[in-house]
Amino acid sequence: MTAPIRNSSRAGVVVAGLGTIGQSIIREIVADREHEFVGAVDPALSDRKLSRLCGVERPIFSSLADVEEPNDVRWRVFIQTTVSQLSKALPQILDAAARGWNVLSVCEELAFPGLADPRAARRLQEAAEKNGIAIAAVGVNPGFVLDHFILTLTKAIRRVSSVEAIRVVDVAHRRPQLQKKAGVGLTANAFKEGLRTGRVGHIGLKESAAVVVRGLGWRLEKLQETVRPVLDPESGRVAGVRHVASVTNGPRRLRLTLELVKGAPNPRDEITIEGEPPIRIEIPGGVAGEPATIARVVNSIPRLVELRPGLYLPDRF
Repeated sequence: MTAPIRNSSRAGVVVAGLGTIGQSIIREIVADREHEFVGAVDPALSDRKLSRLCGVERPIFSSLADVEEPNDVRWRVFIQTTVSQLSKALPQILDAAARGWNVLSVCEELAFPGLADPRAARRLQEAAEKNGIAIAAVGVNPGFVLDHFILTLTKAIRRVSSVEAIRVVDVAHRRPQLQKKAGVGLTANAFKEGLRTGRVGHIGLKESAAVVVRGLGWRLEKLQETVRPVLDPESGRVAGVRHVASVTNGPRRLRLTLELVKGAPNPRDEITIEGEPPIRIEIPGGVAGEPATIARVVNSIPRLVELRPGLYLPDRF
């Protein structure tokens, strides 16, 4: 019997994690119909029905080892939506690579893994090359607004001397997890303790700074971060967080500011680049985080499977 010819453009997709982002990515893939959604991986929910969570009739697996080879597809893509820390994301990514699955991950520290763990970054590169697959970090923050988009703008500028970017997000109508990470409602002391333990604060701003610095051909030196609470003047409690990452490279400067604040005035994404010619651009309201993340992930699938084996940062997307 002649073996069936596999579709040269479709990918079989598995999504790990069934939070807000994971469920939305699943719905988008199913609605789009360009790829085959095989199932979800979430050991905590493997006894539940996916149809009751996001209206899709597919299985929930305990691990990728339980997933059968998808039919009528040329590519296999594993989408990881579960964690922000590289140390927590690493085992699952390495397992997927060993099984021959290309990997897209929204893990924030994966946006520039050499900062969090240079050894882990080398392991990922080696695993991708050994197994003939691509591993890539993708997202919006990090992954687009304060890194990829900035580098796209610099392509129209000669001799960039400084980059100043600010992203202001009103978290009042954003998902509860983001408000919790911003420390909304905490006392100043509780915010400080949450920052120390990692329960509070944004992950990924220094990774965005590193992506921009590398893309500009600058040396990554004197990378500094400051994280401070923004207090509600009426209650005295925390309304959000202000996070700054800056790099000094000789006479050249990079400064990225992220504000996640409940009720923040004038939400926006604003980028100012000095060079020849200078560019200033503002997006009123800012790029919508969750919908844009979903779009970035799904839109990256065709690009991912075209890449040579290796580990890729978000500026490649």
